[in-house]
Amino acid sequence: ALTISAFAVLPKANAANMVDTGKTDCSIDFKTGGDDKVSADLGTTTVDVKLYKVADISEVGDYTASGDFAQLDVSALDASDSTSADEWLKRATEAVGMVTDSTKPTEEVSLTDGEGKAEDLATGLYLVLADKAQTTNYEYTFTPYLISLPNNQYYVTGSDEWLYDTSTGLKPDQQERYGDLEIDKT
Repeated sequence: ALTISAFAVLPKANAANMVDTGKTDCSIDFKTGGDDKVSADLGTTTVDVKLYKVADISEVGDYTASGDFAQLDVSALDASDSTSADEWLKRATEAVGMVTDSTKPTEEVSLTDGEGKAEDLATGLYLVLADKAQTTNYEYTFTPYLISLPNNQYYVTGSDEWLYDTSTGLKPDQQERYGDLEIDKT
């Protein structure tokens, strides 16, 4: 009976390859995101993005908060995409609250023509913070979020292969800009 129960657990443990936690050449391709009109408008300006490593990842995809973010509760998050979007947003919001003037970003990227790339990143969980951007008629703010390196697309493609190079879109919110009204009387 013990032999049978040991083999029953084996397939689950070996279902996905282990995370290469020593990998330091991961990358993230960024795009400005939004619909075609928003993407075209944001492509006319530079968007600055800061990445903060908030947690390390284990060989099985579990996170351990680290550094300035050691108090962040990442126990409910996992890299398998089974965690709800609300939970990820909640943790990202908490991580933003932990960023101080003395917190140094792990990487900074400037998106020009709507695209940019962060390279030579170590595996782990990263907070993505994009600065406000202005175009002629609009001001854009961006929702902060967490992204895992590596990541997988099991719930999209059915493949549980770890992706050490991934791409993501920023999540823009567009507000109209109003200029100063100047009235000259004669």
